[in-house]
Amino acid sequence: MKLQYFGVTTNNLKNIDIEITHGQTVMFSGPSGSGKSSIAVDTIHKISEDELFQLLNAREDVSRYTLREFSNILPSVCLQQENYNRNPHSTIATYFSLDIYFKQLFAIKNSVSQRHFQFNTSTSSCPVCNGSGNTFAPDPMLIIEYSSKLNEIPFRCWKASSIELYRQLISLYCEELGISHSKKFNELSEQHQHLFLNGKSDHKYRVEFTSNKRKHRKTGYYKGPIFEMIEELEKGSLPKHKQKYLSSVVCSACKGTRFANQSLVFDLYGKNIGELYLMDFESLHKWIINLKQEWSKKTNESRPFKKILEFLETLIALNLSYLHLNRAIPTLSGGELQRLRLGKAVNSHFTNFLYVLDEPTSGLHPSEWPAIASSISDLKKKKNTIIIIEHNDYLKKITDKVVYLGPGGGLNGGYVITTDNQKIEFAASNYKFYKSTKNLLITNGNSNNIVNLNIKVPLNTIIGVCGLSGSGKSTFLRNILPKFADDAQYFNQSPIRGNAYSIVATASNVFKDFQKLFVEKTKANPEHFVFSSKGKGQCETCFGTGILEDESSYIKDTLVCPTCCGKRFSERTLKLRYDGFNFFEFLSLSIDELISRIPKTYSSLLKTLNLLSFIGLGYLTLFQPTSNLSGGEAQRIKFASSVLKYKTKQLFLLDEPFRGVDKNNILNIIRILYDLVEHGATVLIAEHNPFALSYCSYLLEFGPGSGHSGGKPIFCGSKEEMLKASNSLMVKFLSY
Repeated sequence: MKLQYFGVTTNNLKNIDIEITHGQTVMFSGPSGSGKSSIAVDTIHKISEDELFQLLNAREDVSRYTLREFSNILPSVCLQQENYNRNPHSTIATYFSLDIYFKQLFAIKNSVSQRHFQFNTSTSSCPVCNGSGNTFAPDPMLIIEYSSKLNEIPFRCWKASSIELYRQLISLYCEELGISHSKKFNELSEQHQHLFLNGKSDHKYRVEFTSNKRKHRKTGYYKGPIFEMIEELEKGSLPKHKQKYLSSVVCSACKGTRFANQSLVFDLYGKNIGELYLMDFESLHKWIINLKQEWSKKTNESRPFKKILEFLETLIALNLSYLHLNRAIPTLSGGELQRLRLGKAVNSHFTNFLYVLDEPTSGLHPSEWPAIASSISDLKKKKNTIIIIEHNDYLKKITDKVVYLGPGGGLNGGYVITTDNQKIEFAASNYKFYKSTKNLLITNGNSNNIVNLNIKVPLNTIIGVCGLSGSGKSTFLRNILPKFADDAQYFNQSPIRGNAYSIVATASNVFKDFQKLFVEKTKANPEHFVFSSKGKGQCETCFGTGILEDESSYIKDTLVCPTCCGKRFSERTLKLRYDGFNFFEFLSLSIDELISRIPKTYSSLLKTLNLLSFIGLGYLTLFQPTSNLSGGEAQRIKFASSVLKYKTKQLFLLDEPFRGVDKNNILNIIRILYDLVEHGATVLIAEHNPFALSYCSYLLEFGPGSGHSGGKPIFCGSKEEMLKASNSLMVKFLSY
């Protein structure tokens, strides 16, 4: 049987025909924005999903695929990289229904209700954290500018309007402690750092200062920013502007178990449920195996234990042994969640399904690829059909057919280039070695699984930070390096912070340029081109959101605004035109289309658009909401905005910037990174992609394993020196 989809024009697809033989594995490949997801997810998967919902009479949003006809479809499951779950009470145990088996076992063993072992009920959850396992506390990493001097006020949470007050208090406290106020925060001893953050002066100080153009006199103690915030939290009076300096920490009452004490008094073979939920998968697996002679003899215990073991063994094979059952789903990376769901699918007894896997090797160390390939093969053995969206050629080994889309992204994509395993060529780029002449000394670095790290990091070069998933790469970039480096900027694939009005144009700082362009060309008031402010250019029906809530539905649903048809602007704004387009239509063109329509006098705007196009985002439209961006797209937009404001000697810390990026776009980004290094910057890249790492001058590898088995630098040196490193896992995958 063949699954058939004819005349597909979804998104940028150009009237393509796709046939997939049931029971085969098919890979869709091609440049970013070429249409891979448009055919695999937005068309093939959505058609199956819609047909199933129609059978079940389940209401869903209207899908936006377009095609001439289709036939012979299968029920579909889509495993994507994005993690949209934001519920802190959703854990690996609950999300994958493993808590059911543990509740059964504890209830059987202690002859009590299973409700005793649910951390989302008022009687069983920890009263301090309400079953989340975490509370909020001041985060030094968010508060401190480590490279700032004390007299420059290194604490971000202190209001600028009171800066003179704080400067005097710090100066007087420095006198009390006998240290210079011109010292940088990261030059202080651990004891003095602690005092400045958490301490309180022994004496009251009398200070005179100016605030809001008024002179003030005040007598009071120096209180460190964390000391002050903890006081405010206890009183329930923490100012709103300080809330962004809080981070989630393990609850001191339940120690992260999420349960109240009355639930933790019950045990199962000597362990309470909180202890079991916090054991990493490998330790939990060993614990269950060691007890097998006891539980295997008891019929009512045997089945739950076997089900738990079956899932654990699959996850350990997928290199997720460092996770634990109490891990909150929102804290998982997209790749981790995808592998967990893949493990669940492998253990399922369903057959004749269609599985769509979105870049299953993305964010994984090359040594972990065989485990993914093995799991996909196991799915296929159960008479399932598999679609893989991938840039990685490794999975071709288990693929029956490869469909290349392209030749480019956006308008330049959407065509079927070839439907065989023919190799697609990419533009070559010259590798450059940038010799470091200076090092950044890191001493006693501690965070998560990295303990007492002492290392010299090369500066004024490009360094690849590699290692297995969970080995400490992100921890090193995000939590340790900024404490020791001046002007360090960290970029990951987290969503762009914004609101309902945030679009690509605002995130990339070009919205005002377009507003200025339309004001110049239409002679209209600037307020006409603002959709986020009431009474200006926004549609008054939807208040500039483009959507309305459907109050007639029992299920929360949204409708396109009938007044502006989703365009967000008022009728008078939409009548104003330049180059044949109104403001909405102009910003709805792709970045690549816009470049040729911008006057050369707008050089700053053109520079930004050209940079976004060069790093593979030319297919995006500037009116696209930032909430719809993938993690990789969001990261590249944040990075591009920073590059345009580049300062000398800046450190760029990029966390997996090449996830989901094809080789040609990787090389374009590498060229930008090389240019930054040539102008005095240092670039560190946490990355798994061996192709990208091959363009780094130096490599820092963490390991030897993940979680508690990781966190140690097993190699730090030039790419050529890695050839001699016997303990490196990455060396055999690099190109030299």
